[in-house]
Amino acid sequence: MDNTKKESLKVIVEVKGKNYSKGQVINSFEADAIITKESEGRLNQNDEDTITVIASDCGTPKLEAKYQSKSIGEGAIKTNIEIELKGKTLDLTKNQLIDAIAAGAKLTKADAGRTLDKAVEDLLTLKAEKNCESNCASANAHYSTKISEIAE
Repeated sequence: MDNTKKESLKVIVEVKGKNYSKGQVINSFEADAIITKESEGRLNQNDEDTITVIASDCGTPKLEAKYQSKSIGEGAIKTNIEIELKGKTLDLTKNQLIDAIAAGAKLTKADAGRTLDKAVEDLLTLKAEKNCESNCASANAHYSTKISEIAE
């Protein structure tokens, strides 16, 4: 008989903001982030997961999401991250969309057979912003991972 226990974690973060002028929306932003983790029969696990969403809009949408994870434990673990960012600017006089930015990132990571003497740290960032001076939008994504020995 198999006594292993399957553990799972699902976190959904939704952030929405609207900027009003004279009772009408002129700018808005949305950010969605989903974290799912599954593990089976992990021993002595010590996991930390953090997701931060920063959004501002003063006529220029700027959105950023950052996922950080630190995991220590023996056994297999699978992690899925999905992040989607959207910003919109509306013209009040014409009541129409005049500008928008969007960015998305997905990360799927499977660690199998890790031992207790290793720590794994992951970082995923996603940024989207509009530059009014050059009338250009940019999106940047960055992922890094670090595996280190744990001192006894």
